[in-house]
Amino acid sequence: MTTILIVDDEPSARSTMALLLRKRGYRVVQADGVAAAVTALTEEVIDLVVTDLRMPAGSGLDVL
Repeated sequence: MTTILIVDDEPSARSTMALLLRKRGYRVVQADGVAAAVTALTEEVIDLVVTDLRMPAGSGLDVL
């Protein structure tokens, strides 16, 4: 199963995207910022990252 990491500081945007992707059969991991995304990337095998570019504690480019 494909695992997608969603990184966004806005909970509503993150949860909506996660809901839509889960309905399509993907496994979804969520992170609320750069630090949480880096932790998720070190703990799990992630196939795809969907990230917000502008977040308070860093950029989506920092995640990538």
